[in-house]
Amino acid sequence: MFFIALLLNINATQTYLNESDQWQSNLTTVQFASLAFGDIDNDGDLDLALSGSGSNNVAKIYINNGSTLTENTTWQDNLTGVNYGSLAFGDIDNDGDLDLALSGCSNGGNGLSTACNDGGYRTFIYLNNGTSLVENSQWGSNLTKSWKGLLHLEI
Repeated sequence: MFFIALLLNINATQTYLNESDQWQSNLTTVQFASLAFGDIDNDGDLDLALSGSGSNNVAKIYINNGSTLTENTTWQDNLTGVNYGSLAFGDIDNDGDLDLALSGCSNGGNGLSTACNDGGYRTFIYLNNGTSLVENSQWGSNLTKSWKGLLHLEI
């Protein structure tokens, strides 16, 4: 019985994620946060949705311009700020663009003991109209209200 040992010298370059001041310089600092990447403006690069608690509960959209992420008030104006939330992009209405599902606590303080103390947990569906995300109560009407959960939409 013969055993053949084959040794390969694979000289693969390993790459790692590195923190980038260039990409994160415009982002709002939040806690109890969630984020999701998706190409909401259909320009071929990934944009960012962010929610969490800073001085207030926030929900923000950052558009990728190829070298940084820039907050875009037009895309985010209709979003409800939440903490202890979750975000997910997917084409809910099958029109070829990414819509947004957002859940979380829309009231309460910055700590677990005061968050959602009066049942302010919510789940929202925002449809993409090409220039902004607009809440759609019809799509959201049958959803269970939640916070501290995980959303997942199939693209």
